Amino acid sequence: WSVDVTVYVDPTVHRKGVGRALYQQLLPVLEKQGFHAAYAGIALPNAGSIGIHEALGFTHIGTYPEVGFKHGQWHSVGYWR
Repeated sequence: WSVDVTVYVDPTVHRKGVGRALYQQLLPVLEKQGFHAAYAGIALPNAGSIGIHEALGFTHIGTYPEVGFKHGQWHSVGYWR
């Protein structure tokens, strides 16, 4: 009864409310479908993604250090619930 959520927004429209609008539509639908918890994995560092998730009520529950390889380097991935 848990679900992983992800919203990708084109960089040209970052900080224009697109991500928030998508989540404000998605999260109530998931709740109506009976999901108990929503989880978001965020490749770190990513202050913008952390900010929107925490603004929407997600809380940090842990981080896997250097677990993902992206753009030629290792990144930690944090998880928010």
